[in-house]
Amino acid sequence: MRPLLLIALAACTSTANGGKFNVDGNISGSAPPTGKVVFVWDTRSQQYKWGEGTSTAGNFTVTLDPSPPKDAFIAMTGDAVGIPVLIDNSQTIADGPVTLGSVARLGIATDYAVIYKTSTVEDVPDLPWVKTFGASYSCAMCVRGGNGGKDSWQLTPCANVQIVVGGADASVCNWK
Repeated sequence: MRPLLLIALAACTSTANGGKFNVDGNISGSAPPTGKVVFVWDTRSQQYKWGEGTSTAGNFTVTLDPSPPKDAFIAMTGDAVGIPVLIDNSQTIADGPVTLGSVARLGIATDYAVIYKTSTVEDVPDLPWVKTFGASYSCAMCVRGGNGGKDSWQLTPCANVQIVVGGADASVCNWK
């Protein structure tokens, strides 16, 4: 029964928007009336900003192209982990390498991410959670200490993705 549930959730994450992927989530805490949400992709060796959307009245929407740029992938895996970050409407962050600590952010998703997996990805021994995701985009929720003491990811509906206003770096899922 459990595999059927995972398949049903995976189907909820796809869109018919020209292969693009929509993430519609919410913001907890005192969110500004409007803002920007950017995705910071963690490659283990660097962080890469790619993908941007808007927030209004405690909700956000980001539409991602069919595949992240290759520099957003975890080296040699075909996988990518994107964390949504709330920034001020007046702020602009160019796509490319970025240091998350240098981003003046209002909030961050501490327990949620978007996972991208190529259809040809092989099993990643130190990231066993990777094999539980299907090809393309999926939304994920952090499982604290679920990977031999390290955090891991599990599939979740995209409507669950939440940015926490004032969320700290130390609170972000430590899956690496």
